[in-house]
Amino acid sequence: MQKLEFLAGSEKRFYEFIGNLTEKDKIAMLSHHDGDGVMSAVITSKVLGKIDYVDFLDYKAGMLKNIAGKLREKKVNKIIILDLSVDSEEASLKEFEKFAEIMIVDHHLYTKDLNSSKTTFIRTASGFPATYTCYYLFSKIQKIPEWLGVLGTLSDMVYKYKKETAEQIYDDFGFTGERQNLWDFVMMLGNALVYFSKGYEKVYDIVMKAKTLEDLRGLSVYAKAVEEELNFYLKDFEEKKEEHNGLFYYYFKPKFLITSQISTIISLKDKAKTFIFVDEYDGVLRVSARCQSGKVDCVRLLQEAIKDIPDSSAGGHVPAAGARVPSKFLNKFKENIFKAYDSLK
Repeated sequence: MQKLEFLAGSEKRFYEFIGNLTEKDKIAMLSHHDGDGVMSAVITSKVLGKIDYVDFLDYKAGMLKNIAGKLREKKVNKIIILDLSVDSEEASLKEFEKFAEIMIVDHHLYTKDLNSSKTTFIRTASGFPATYTCYYLFSKIQKIPEWLGVLGTLSDMVYKYKKETAEQIYDDFGFTGERQNLWDFVMMLGNALVYFSKGYEKVYDIVMKAKTLEDLRGLSVYAKAVEEELNFYLKDFEEKKEEHNGLFYYYFKPKFLITSQISTIISLKDKAKTFIFVDEYDGVLRVSARCQSGKVDCVRLLQEAIKDIPDSSAGGHVPAAGARVPSKFLNKFKENIFKAYDSLK
């Protein structure tokens, strides 16, 4: 594996946190609900062996705000946060620090080093997903099946691996076994997480029990229903997309939370273009921005578009970013995104 570059924190701080864990500790693990978040959580769980509370979160303003009370009630004194950009959650982190020590492993853009006497902040370059970092660090403690690191990393970095089977990712993990077409498993994992959008722990439990990559074939039962809806909206996009000076905007209201998958599939077909996908659920607009060439900074684009919209958030990476906006500002956001795109272009 490539040697990690730590932009905040260090291997030493990571191992100090892990080395200080004891059987008496009550450990909570909070992770992102996508493939990278789930696989990094699985790797962490397999090595630590005992996690007292697990929760998978969506990016939104105040995502940690209501959790402190629950963790305090459970007498949690160690909190591990994976694949979650917590720049805007500093107040919640300070609340956590009143009763627990914290370790954060992340690779998203950040503005402040969060390391303190109570918080260990491990921030790597954006090209190294949380799964990669967890695999890199935890595999020095005990052997971890390579396919866990391979699948989680690929789930977050579909734009990097261009071969039809994505098999070149195996080289990054020194994998010597039988190589398989990984895209089937990436889509299966992603669609199953969409299916269980109100119970991500079910997918986590299935992966925890799996001995081999092939054991994940059982997820196909759940993934099929999501795949059918994906196919419908892929066609719908072609009919209803709006173009603005080279930017493609698409608003839709799917049953499942498929916006991330739709945006990835479509943007990979035309890496030079910029895409904005907006769906609506429970009073919130969920936005996915994609420009796989990197010529347009998707994080900056979304941050500019939400500047004057209250209770909004945005984050991610240059080629792929997301935002959350209250539904009542749909027209305002659309107007803003076109203006922001024109100014950045």
